[in-house]
Amino acid sequence: VKLFREAVRLDPTFALGWATLAQQQLGLLQAEDLPADQEVLSAARRAMELDGRLAEAHSVLGDIAFHSEWDWVRGEAEYRRALELNPASVDAQVHFGIAMMALGRTEAGLKAMQRALELEPQSPVINAAYGHWLRISGQPQRALQQLEHSIDISPTYADNHSFQARVYEDLGQDQLALEARVKAATLKSQPFETIQAWKDQFRVAGMAGVKRYDGAAQLKRLRERAKRSRVSPTAFARAYSLMGEKAQAFRWLDKAYEARCPQLVVLRLD
Repeated sequence: VKLFREAVRLDPTFALGWATLAQQQLGLLQAEDLPADQEVLSAARRAMELDGRLAEAHSVLGDIAFHSEWDWVRGEAEYRRALELNPASVDAQVHFGIAMMALGRTEAGLKAMQRALELEPQSPVINAAYGHWLRISGQPQRALQQLEHSIDISPTYADNHSFQARVYEDLGQDQLALEARVKAATLKSQPFETIQAWKDQFRVAGMAGVKRYDGAAQLKRLRERAKRSRVSPTAFARAYSLMGEKAQAFRWLDKAYEARCPQLVVLRLD
């Protein structure tokens, strides 16, 4: 963000600079589960004013409409315009795919991700996400095959193993799920104590015990952080969900709705 601000200061007519600045700023906000702010909107509009045929400008406008303004129709139209202008835009393909999956239009979402993979076949992020989406679409065996392929490409990319754990869990193969989860945690350098606690909980209460432990640990961390800064309501909802406390999870999801948290838009993918 700092570098792109400098780029558009040096050349205020740099349309791609404005569009990318908007995209990066939006990414920072979405990481905090916050909607687009005025700076993002201004940068995106400036990009459009300078070049209305710039695919990246339409793509970021799609992100703003879809994830911040909850305008599915306009968001889809902007994504489609971006892809019409530049079918080889990997970002546009992925973001359009996310929107389609979020709306439950699985076939369109998977097709967009397949196209992104054709454009960037070695991308660890796209390969892992495609495996995750296959799981969501109810294709566990294809998901496992894709994730194995993704692991071959990027054996140290932790999300491969996290997504693999979820597939094994869906299939009732909890021991394999635990092993994949431990592998992901090891790659992320999580504390040994956490991994040992999972194993202890698994022996006593299976995967449900592991999840309850995770939820309680997350909740403790979130409460501490909330004393110092804002914490996304969806983070609390996720922790309570892991603990099996559904009423509390829905209470926090309601708070997320009131705050228009962008992560609610992709709840179907979580």
